[in-house]
Amino acid sequence: MTATHYIRLEPEVFRVVTLGQQHALVLPRERAVTLGDQVVVREWRRPPPGTGGDGSYTGIWLCRKVTHIQFGGPGTGIDVSHVVCSLNTAAENDYATIVLKRQLSLAERQGVSPDRFWRVMERKDSARREILRPVVPEESAG
Repeated sequence: MTATHYIRLEPEVFRVVTLGQQHALVLPRERAVTLGDQVVVREWRRPPPGTGGDGSYTGIWLCRKVTHIQFGGPGTGIDVSHVVCSLNTAAENDYATIVLKRQLSLAERQGVSPDRFWRVMERKDSARREILRPVVPEESAG
């Protein structure tokens, strides 16, 4: 069963992912990303310095599919607590984007704001990750 992970990226990073100049993301291992999972990347802006607040989403997003995972560990150059996920191109994931756009459109027609839609989707995914937390094999001693 594939899962959907919601990632927020600042505009500079979001732009290079959107343009296809970056095809991988470094994610915390606790996200339990597996091959074939869908990643919804959302553009997020920090608040101006000195104004406070938590920042906000711009409303721009895209979908990608995880095609390869490199786990962190000794000799990989990646921290043990992280994984590097390779993502497919936009053309390879058009169907997933269409499905998610339809879900968002239906929610908007029912009076649900886009921010509320994304919060609900993130909560569902978070609950699923808690239930399906992967078992990490213990490293051999020696």
